[in-house]
Amino acid sequence: MQSVLIALVALLGTLAGANLLLTLALARRLAEAERVAARGPEPRMPRVGTEVPEFSVATADGGQLTDAQLRSGRTVLVFSMADCGPCTALAEELRHTELPAGLGLLVLLGANEDTQAAAAAKYQDPARVGFLPTDGTVADRFEVDAFPTVVLVEDGRITAVGRKPGDVVAALEAVPA
Repeated sequence: MQSVLIALVALLGTLAGANLLLTLALARRLAEAERVAARGPEPRMPRVGTEVPEFSVATADGGQLTDAQLRSGRTVLVFSMADCGPCTALAEELRHTELPAGLGLLVLLGANEDTQAAAAAKYQDPARVGFLPTDGTVADRFEVDAFPTVVLVEDGRITAVGRKPGDVVAALEAVPA
């Protein structure tokens, strides 16, 4: 009887020790997850120097916008979302920004079908607007994880990226017209 009790106490001690180790491991993982959440993961952005990937999107004017239209000339390409606060602020900023002559402005906008027209109206004065497909394939091809993202394209190559037009202004000034 005494040997059974000793074995039972040993088993309970082992289980309690294992439980303590698992609890400490879980606490460590939660602490690490909180640290990552506090600083936030760094979103991907298009890589400078890469070619514009193939894509085709419907536009607000009923046409199509493709990668072929970015193969010559200089264009500022903006990735935006309809219900995004920083994107709305960017739309307002773009309406009040005078772009250099010969520089195109294209906005690839994520919006559901019910809000596409209203969302596109925010950008249409200075820009041509295309709609990002809901499956995320175009944003993935450009390696865009966060909105807004501003990309300067020259002759089919990405030459600068940022979150605001000002982030690509230096590159714009460095690139001759």
